[in-house]
Amino acid sequence: AQIQGVREKFPDEILVALNNRNPELHDIYRINIRSGARTLLQRNDKYAGFVTDDDYKVRFAQVFRPDGGMDLLRRTDAGAFEPFESIGAEDSLTTSPIGFDKTATHVYLMDSRGRDTSALFSQDLATGAKTLIAEDPRADAVVVLTHPREKTIQAVSVNYDRVRWQIADQGIEADLKYLQSATDGEVAVLSRTTDDTRWVVAYIKDEGPVRYYLYDRPAHMARFLFTNRPALESAKLAKMHPVETKARDGLTLVSYLTLPVWSDPDGDGRP
Repeated sequence: AQIQGVREKFPDEILVALNNRNPELHDIYRINIRSGARTLLQRNDKYAGFVTDDDYKVRFAQVFRPDGGMDLLRRTDAGAFEPFESIGAEDSLTTSPIGFDKTATHVYLMDSRGRDTSALFSQDLATGAKTLIAEDPRADAVVVLTHPREKTIQAVSVNYDRVRWQIADQGIEADLKYLQSATDGEVAVLSRTTDDTRWVVAYIKDEGPVRYYLYDRPAHMARFLFTNRPALESAKLAKMHPVETKARDGLTLVSYLTLPVWSDPDGDGRP
Protein backbone atom coordinates (compact mmCIF):
# COMPACT_ATOMS: atom_id res chain seq x y z
CA ALA A 1 0.00 0.00 0.00
CA GLN A 2 1.11 3.55 -0.73
CA ILE A 3 -0.56 6.54 0.93
CA GLN A 4 -0.97 9.11 -1.82
CA GLY A 5 -2.05 12.06 0.28
CA VAL A 6 -4.19 13.64 2.98
CA ARG A 7 -6.40 16.60 2.12
CA GLU A 8 -7.77 19.35 4.36
CA LYS A 9 -11.20 18.97 2.75
CA PHE A 10 -11.43 15.34 3.82
CA PRO A 11 -10.06 15.04 7.39
CA ASP A 12 -11.44 11.51 7.83
CA GLU A 13 -10.20 10.10 4.53
CA ILE A 14 -6.92 9.22 2.90
CA LEU A 15 -6.00 8.37 -0.66
CA VAL A 16 -4.23 5.03 -0.94
CA ALA A 17 -2.72 3.03 -3.81
CA LEU A 18 -3.24 -0.72 -3.22
CA ASN A 19 -1.86 -3.63 -5.21
CA ASN A 20 -3.99 -6.25 -3.45
CA ARG A 21 -5.75 -7.15 -6.72
CA ASN A 22 -2.65 -7.30 -8.92
CA PRO A 23 0.81 -7.23 -7.25
CA GLU A 24 2.26 -5.42 -10.29
CA LEU A 25 -0.27 -2.56 -10.43
CA HIS A 26 -1.78 -0.21 -7.86
CA ASP A 27 -5.47 0.72 -7.84
CA ILE A 28 -6.48 4.04 -6.26
CA TYR A 29 -8.86 3.99 -3.28
CA ARG A 30 -10.38 6.44 -0.85
CA ILE A 31 -10.35 4.99 2.67
CA ASN A 32 -12.25 6.35 5.64
CA ILE A 33 -9.81 6.11 8.55
CA ARG A 34 -12.64 5.98 11.11
CA SER A 35 -14.90 3.35 9.57
CA GLY A 36 -12.43 1.56 7.32
CA ALA A 37 -14.82 1.92 4.37
CA ARG A 38 -13.00 1.68 1.06
CA THR A 39 -14.10 3.22 -2.26
CA LEU A 40 -12.41 2.39 -5.56
CA LEU A 41 -11.55 5.55 -7.51
CA GLN A 42 -9.46 4.15 -10.33
CA ARG A 43 -8.82 0.58 -11.43
CA ASN A 44 -5.37 0.16 -12.87
CA ASP A 45 -4.77 -2.31 -15.67
CA LYS A 46 -1.66 -0.83 -17.31
CA TYR A 47 -0.60 2.52 -15.84
CA ALA A 48 2.66 3.33 -14.05
CA GLY A 49 0.94 5.84 -11.79
CA PHE A 50 -1.74 8.50 -11.38
CA VAL A 51 -1.92 12.18 -10.46
CA THR A 52 -4.84 13.39 -8.32
CA ASP A 53 -6.05 16.84 -7.31
CA ASP A 54 -7.13 18.16 -3.91
CA ASP A 55 -10.65 16.82 -4.41
CA TYR A 56 -9.28 13.28 -4.67
CA LYS A 57 -10.11 13.28 -8.35
CA VAL A 58 -7.85 11.32 -10.69
CA ARG A 59 -6.63 13.79 -13.31
CA PHE A 60 -3.70 12.11 -15.10
CA ALA A 61 -2.23 8.67 -15.72
CA GLN A 62 1.34 7.87 -16.65
CA VAL A 63 2.39 5.16 -19.12
CA PHE A 64 5.99 4.20 -19.83
CA ARG A 65 6.82 3.40 -23.45
CA PRO A 66 9.14 0.66 -24.74
CA ASP A 67 11.62 3.34 -25.90
CA GLY A 68 12.02 4.63 -22.32
CA GLY A 69 9.78 7.63 -22.80
CA MET A 70 6.54 8.35 -20.99
CA ASP A 71 3.07 9.42 -22.07
CA LEU A 72 1.02 11.62 -19.76
CA LEU A 73 -2.70 10.98 -20.28
CA ARG A 74 -5.54 13.22 -19.11
CA ARG A 75 -8.67 11.68 -17.65
CA THR A 76 -11.90 12.87 -19.28
CA ASP A 77 -15.19 13.43 -17.47
CA ALA A 78 -16.35 10.12 -18.96
CA GLY A 79 -13.49 8.30 -17.24
CA ALA A 80 -11.39 7.61 -20.33
CA PHE A 81 -7.77 8.69 -20.76
CA GLU A 82 -6.63 10.81 -23.69
CA PRO A 83 -3.13 11.98 -24.76
CA PHE A 84 -1.92 15.12 -23.02
CA GLU A 85 1.89 15.26 -23.14
CA SER A 86 4.50 13.01 -24.77
CA ILE A 87 7.84 12.87 -22.98
CA GLY A 88 10.95 11.40 -24.60
CA ALA A 89 13.34 9.03 -22.83
CA GLU A 90 15.92 11.80 -22.40
CA ASP A 91 13.43 13.86 -20.37
CA SER A 92 11.39 11.17 -18.61
CA LEU A 93 13.25 11.56 -15.30
CA THR A 94 13.04 15.37 -15.26
CA THR A 95 9.57 16.06 -16.66
CA SER A 96 6.40 15.39 -14.68
CA PRO A 97 3.36 17.10 -13.10
CA ILE A 98 3.78 18.00 -9.42
CA GLY A 99 0.36 19.42 -8.51
CA PHE A 100 -2.43 21.86 -9.30
CA ASP A 101 -3.39 25.41 -8.45
CA LYS A 102 -6.33 26.06 -6.11
CA THR A 103 -8.87 26.04 -8.94
CA ALA A 104 -7.40 22.85 -10.48
CA THR A 105 -7.49 24.58 -13.86
CA HIS A 106 -3.69 24.80 -14.06
CA VAL A 107 -1.17 22.03 -13.52
CA TYR A 108 2.33 22.71 -12.18
CA LEU A 109 4.83 20.90 -14.36
CA MET A 110 8.56 20.26 -14.12
CA ASP A 111 9.70 20.23 -17.74
CA SER A 112 13.13 19.77 -19.31
CA ARG A 113 12.01 19.23 -22.91
CA GLY A 114 13.95 21.42 -25.33
CA ARG A 115 16.08 22.72 -22.46
CA ASP A 116 19.36 21.91 -20.76
CA THR A 117 17.76 21.95 -17.30
CA SER A 118 14.34 21.24 -15.85
CA ALA A 119 12.24 24.32 -15.08
CA LEU A 120 8.92 24.85 -13.31
CA PHE A 121 5.92 25.85 -15.42
CA SER A 122 2.23 26.48 -14.87
CA GLN A 123 0.13 25.02 -17.68
CA ASP A 124 -3.45 26.04 -18.46
CA LEU A 125 -5.39 22.80 -18.85
CA ALA A 126 -7.95 24.39 -21.15
CA THR A 127 -5.61 26.08 -23.62
CA GLY A 128 -2.31 24.27 -23.04
CA ALA A 129 -0.49 27.59 -22.60
CA LYS A 130 2.55 27.42 -20.32
CA THR A 131 3.93 30.11 -18.03
CA LEU A 132 7.49 29.88 -16.73
CA ILE A 133 7.72 30.19 -12.95
CA ALA A 134 11.35 29.35 -12.14
CA GLU A 135 14.48 28.21 -13.95
CA ASP A 136 18.26 28.09 -13.65
CA PRO A 137 20.39 27.49 -16.75
CA ARG A 138 23.01 25.70 -14.60
CA ALA A 139 20.89 23.06 -12.82
CA ASP A 140 17.43 21.53 -12.55
CA ALA A 141 14.70 22.98 -10.37
CA VAL A 142 14.35 20.46 -7.55
CA VAL A 143 11.99 21.23 -4.67
CA VAL A 144 8.87 23.40 -4.78
CA LEU A 145 7.30 25.14 -1.78
CA THR A 146 3.56 25.56 -2.26
CA HIS A 147 1.21 27.43 0.05
CA PRO A 148 -0.74 24.76 1.97
CA ARG A 149 -4.12 26.40 1.35
CA GLU A 150 -3.78 28.77 -1.60
CA LYS A 151 -1.70 26.28 -3.64
CA THR A 152 0.43 29.09 -5.03
CA ILE A 153 4.12 28.53 -5.75
CA GLN A 154 6.20 30.36 -3.14
CA ALA A 155 9.78 29.19 -3.70
CA VAL A 156 11.79 26.76 -5.80
CA SER A 157 15.15 25.25 -4.90
CA VAL A 158 18.02 24.66 -7.32
CA ASN A 159 21.11 22.64 -6.46
CA TYR A 160 24.04 23.78 -8.59
CA ASP A 161 26.86 23.76 -6.05
CA ARG A 162 24.64 24.12 -2.99
CA VAL A 163 20.89 24.27 -2.46
CA ARG A 164 19.69 27.79 -3.17
CA TRP A 165 16.11 29.08 -3.13
CA GLN A 166 14.43 31.21 -5.78
CA ILE A 167 11.63 33.29 -4.27
CA ALA A 168 8.35 33.39 -6.20
CA ASP A 169 6.23 34.85 -3.37
CA GLN A 170 7.75 37.73 -1.40
CA GLY A 171 5.57 36.77 1.57
CA ILE A 172 7.89 33.84 2.27
CA GLU A 173 11.20 35.61 1.68
CA ALA A 174 11.69 36.72 5.31
CA ASP A 175 11.00 33.20 6.57
CA LEU A 176 13.60 31.57 4.35
CA LYS A 177 16.11 34.31 5.12
CA TYR A 178 15.66 33.75 8.85
CA LEU A 179 15.87 29.95 8.52
CA GLN A 180 19.08 30.19 6.52
CA SER A 181 20.61 32.25 9.34
CA ALA A 182 19.27 30.20 12.27
CA THR A 183 21.96 27.51 12.03
CA ASP A 184 24.40 25.93 9.59
CA GLY A 185 23.26 23.66 6.79
CA GLU A 186 21.07 23.59 3.72
CA VAL A 187 17.42 24.30 4.53
CA ALA A 188 14.76 21.72 3.65
CA VAL A 189 11.13 22.48 4.57
CA LEU A 190 9.60 19.07 5.24
CA SER A 191 6.03 19.92 6.24
CA ARG A 192 3.75 22.81 7.15
CA THR A 193 0.53 23.05 9.13
CA THR A 194 -2.59 23.97 7.19
CA ASP A 195 -2.72 27.40 8.84
CA ASP A 196 0.98 27.82 7.94
CA THR A 197 2.05 28.78 11.47
CA ARG A 198 4.35 25.80 12.09
CA TRP A 199 6.96 24.27 9.83
CA VAL A 200 9.16 21.21 10.29
CA VAL A 201 12.58 22.09 8.89
CA ALA A 202 15.71 19.99 8.36
CA TYR A 203 19.26 21.30 8.09
CA ILE A 204 21.54 19.10 6.00
CA LYS A 205 25.22 19.53 6.84
CA ASP A 206 28.52 18.23 5.48
CA GLU A 207 30.14 17.91 8.88
CA GLY A 208 27.32 16.57 11.02
CA PRO A 209 24.01 14.72 11.17
CA VAL A 210 20.76 16.17 9.84
CA ARG A 211 19.26 18.55 12.41
CA TYR A 212 15.48 18.96 12.72
CA TYR A 213 13.76 22.11 13.94
CA LEU A 214 10.21 23.29 14.59
CA TYR A 215 9.75 26.76 13.12
CA ASP A 216 7.19 29.04 14.78
CA ARG A 217 6.39 31.34 11.89
CA PRO A 218 4.49 34.12 13.77
CA ALA A 219 7.25 34.29 16.39
CA HIS A 220 10.03 33.95 13.80
CA MET A 221 11.70 31.36 16.02
CA ALA A 222 13.17 27.93 15.20
CA ARG A 223 13.43 25.41 18.06
CA PHE A 224 15.80 22.46 17.85
CA LEU A 225 14.13 19.02 18.00
CA PHE A 226 16.64 16.24 17.33
CA THR A 227 19.26 14.87 14.93
CA ASN A 228 18.97 11.76 12.78
CA ARG A 229 22.29 10.28 14.00
CA PRO A 230 23.10 11.29 17.60
CA ALA A 231 26.38 9.33 17.52
CA LEU A 232 27.78 11.89 15.05
CA GLU A 233 26.87 14.96 17.09
CA SER A 234 30.23 15.11 18.86
CA ALA A 235 32.34 13.83 15.94
CA LYS A 236 34.83 16.16 14.29
CA LEU A 237 33.97 15.90 10.59
CA ALA A 238 35.35 17.75 7.57
CA LYS A 239 33.41 20.35 5.62
CA MET A 240 32.92 20.21 1.84
CA HIS A 241 33.68 23.35 -0.16
CA PRO A 242 32.22 23.80 -3.66
CA VAL A 243 34.81 24.63 -6.33
CA GLU A 244 34.24 25.42 -9.99
CA THR A 245 36.87 24.07 -12.40
CA LYS A 246 37.17 24.72 -16.11
CA ALA A 247 37.47 21.55 -18.17
CA ARG A 248 39.50 21.31 -21.39
CA ASP A 249 36.33 21.62 -23.47
CA GLY A 250 35.53 24.92 -21.79
CA LEU A 251 32.68 23.62 -19.66
CA THR A 252 32.57 24.28 -15.94
CA LEU A 253 32.77 21.33 -13.54
CA VAL A 254 31.38 21.63 -10.03
CA SER A 255 33.67 19.83 -7.59
CA TYR A 256 33.94 19.65 -3.81
CA LEU A 257 37.12 20.15 -1.82
CA THR A 258 37.43 18.41 1.52
CA LEU A 259 40.54 18.94 3.63
CA PRO A 260 41.52 16.94 6.72
CA VAL A 261 40.13 18.59 9.84
CA TRP A 262 43.61 18.94 11.32
CA SER A 263 44.80 20.98 8.30
CA ASP A 264 41.68 23.17 8.12
CA PRO A 265 40.62 23.85 11.71
CA ASP A 266 38.51 26.91 10.84
CA GLY A 267 36.68 25.10 7.98
CA ASP A 268 37.31 27.81 5.39
CA GLY A 269 38.72 25.44 2.76
CA ARG A 270 42.28 26.80 3.05
CA PRO A 271 45.05 25.03 5.01
